[in-house]
Amino acid sequence: MNKTKTLTIAMLAGAVTFFAGFMLYTSKAELTAFDIGVAIFVIFIVVASIPIIRARLRNEKLGLPADDELSDMIKQKAEAKAFGISYYMWAFIAIISMNMNFNPIVPIGIGMFAMGALFMGFWFYYSRNGVGFENKD
Repeated sequence: MNKTKTLTIAMLAGAVTFFAGFMLYTSKAELTAFDIGVAIFVIFIVVASIPIIRARLRNEKLGLPADDELSDMIKQKAEAKAFGISYYMWAFIAIISMNMNFNPIVPIGIGMFAMGALFMGFWFYYSRNGVGFENKD
């Protein structure tokens, strides 16, 4: 079985497991805004991944590679930029958290979400505008 089909099956199995657990949870406890937000976020991720999966499966049927050199370079550049900026982001979160009375899980969750958002933002930017090679000699 190829990589895309394996990842598709794993994603669908995870989504079904999440929603089964969510239904069991809602039968025992009242839903909070956070619970509803998590469910909406998971639905968004599953729906947003469907066109990507379909494009990868179509490319595999045509015999095209799943990842070429440019997409690897875009991903690498986006990872590097997001990692560098995340140092400043974590310092900012630490400073804010010292002055607030937060549950420790809240700043960690915000930071993890922000790191993912940074990566996606840079990935979209470099996908649209190109990587820009530093060595132009």
